[in-house]
Amino acid sequence: MLNITHKFKESNKNNFNELARQEDSALVLDYACGTELASHAKCIVGVDISQTMVVVCASSYHHFPSIEGVTKALASYLKPGGSLLVADLMKLSSAESAQEQFPPGAPVAHKGGFDEADIKAAFEGTGLVNFAFVTADKAKQHGHSVQFFLAPGVRDQGS
Repeated sequence: MLNITHKFKESNKNNFNELARQEDSALVLDYACGTELASHAKCIVGVDISQTMVVVCASSYHHFPSIEGVTKALASYLKPGGSLLVADLMKLSSAESAQEQFPPGAPVAHKGGFDEADIKAAFEGTGLVNFAFVTADKAKQHGHSVQFFLAPGVRDQGS
């Protein structure tokens, strides 16, 4: 999973960097970034979860039983005008192949990924505006082709 996440983040670095440049001293929160990198890190730094301009959650939504609850929590960390950026697996056309993407017993709540309507409902239910949903990248996971989406949303200036 680390290679897929790293490849996705690398191939979408311009999108992330553009959002981070919205403000000279933008604070970015990478939510549910995983523990894979910790084993390779010399130092791990904790982040103050005060309101930020950008919150990134990459390749993690499929693990959360309630994406509505997670989206609400992530949006609460945003300053008005701040952006939530979610990247994850796109829904496959075949439920059978979706089950095969993950090892048996893997802690994955949404093995089939998400479609635009799933993510849009979670974002709009939280009051995020300027929603978009784009195909971002393709990769192989456990020998199966997968596609990733990128979905930004903005916390309304009035909230």
